[in-house]
Amino acid sequence: MSKSVSRGASMSLAMARDAFGNLLSGNDERALRFLSEQIKLLEATVALAESKNGVKENAALEALLKSQVTMENDWPLFDGAKIQESFSKWSAKGITSDMGLTGAKL
Repeated sequence: MSKSVSRGASMSLAMARDAFGNLLSGNDERALRFLSEQIKLLEATVALAESKNGVKENAALEALLKSQVTMENDWPLFDGAKIQESFSKWSAKGITSDMGLTGAKL
C-alpha cells in the first residue's frame, strides 16, 4: 500500500469518527460536512489505489489531504448546547459514543 493511500485511509477514518461524534452531539451540519469531505477523500484514495501509474491520482490525493487540514475554518463552530439532549435521544435508540470509537457495528 502506498504511503498516500495509507494517509488517505487514516484521514478518512478520523473524519468518520468526527462525523459520528458531531452527529451524536447534535451538530448535524458539521457531521454532514465531515461526511461530504470524507466521500471526496475516499474517492481520491480509491482512484489512487486502482490506478496503474498513479502520478496524477497521487498528486490529487495529496492536494486534497493538504486542503482538508484547514477545511473546518469556514464551518460553524462545534455547539455543545445540544450534547446532553442529543446523547439521550441516541442512547434511547441504542446508539452510544463508544460505538463510533471502538469499531463496533451499528
